[in-house]
Amino acid sequence: MLQMQLLQLIDLSVTDHCVLHVLSTAGPILGIFVVAWHIGQSAERVKVDTEESAGSDLLPTDDDQYWKWGMFYYNPDDPAIWIEKRFGIGWTLNFANPVAVGCFVMLLLAIAAGIILGP
Repeated sequence: MLQMQLLQLIDLSVTDHCVLHVLSTAGPILGIFVVAWHIGQSAERVKVDTEESAGSDLLPTDDDQYWKWGMFYYNPDDPAIWIEKRFGIGWTLNFANPVAVGCFVMLLLAIAAGIILGP
């Protein structure tokens, strides 16, 4: 919208611009709260068929041997890149997976570039 306004393709008033900005910010935040309320903390409200999950080859991701310093998940036998956090809502990386380590390094490089090249 800002680019279209800069190119003078549309003409928004200050009120329209403020309303558009509030809606574009509040909409995603409201969506996050709705999803978090629906699935619960650590997906406790998600229905799982116990017969199906009992016969599957799920890896135990909550074993202490796979959590370094209690917060870094490292399991070379697990092919997953993202793992649900042990506590709270969210996901963490499997640092035994090279793709996950690459994503983490790229994130650190992007943050460092932003700090170095920033204003």
